[in-house]
Amino acid sequence: MPKVEFQKPEGFYENVEAFLYAVDITEPFILAIFASHLFFFLLIILFRKNSRIIMFIFVFLLGLCYILETINTYLNQNWQSLVKQNYFDKSGLFVCIMIGIPCLVNSCLIVVISICSTISSLTEFVKLKKQKKE
Repeated sequence: MPKVEFQKPEGFYENVEAFLYAVDITEPFILAIFASHLFFFLLIILFRKNSRIIMFIFVFLLGLCYILETINTYLNQNWQSLVKQNYFDKSGLFVCIMIGIPCLVNSCLIVVISICSTISSLTEFVKLKKQKKE
């Protein structure tokens, strides 16, 4: 039987398309990952005024990114109980794309919210200082 060779994806869009084609997004584990990222995003939006909760979420998300290699190793060894096919290769590409990048995006959102809050507080402080001088 002749061996069939497939063309490797060349561009960014072809790589994204190949990734989306290879991943079954209807699997409960994949849906749980999506739901958890949405949950953290909503928490960030809801508690944007509470700096303690936001900083806790920030540290948690960055801590999760820190241990992604360990998570990938564990999932590589125990993938049969979670998904139908092994997405967890040695390089950790799937875990980085599905867990790491969204965690970093949410962390960047927290940084932006914190910067905006700092600017707002500084503006109020300057206004109060000017009022006291007058």
